[in-house]
Amino acid sequence: MVEARQDTNSQVNRLCISPDKRYLAAAGHHTVRLYDIKSTNPNAVLTFEGHTSNITGVAFHCEREWLRTSSKDGDRPDVERVNRA
Repeated sequence: MVEARQDTNSQVNRLCISPDKRYLAAAGHHTVRLYDIKSTNPNAVLTFEGHTSNITGVAFHCEREWLRTSSKDGDRPDVERVNRA
């Protein structure tokens, strides 16, 4: 089953599903929101902030422990720990 989830605070630039198919990362204007795919809760389980411009890339580490982001703000790519969700 596919369910639409609306984020009224940001456009979505990139999507990425974790290797274990548990999480969906939605990268938007300044944030990445992490959703639990198997949950009925429509809210993000984690939100990563820190970029000052559009996020242009998001990827999971092969073991789902880390999430890497890149953006147009010129900062170095950010690496976030996912397993705190």
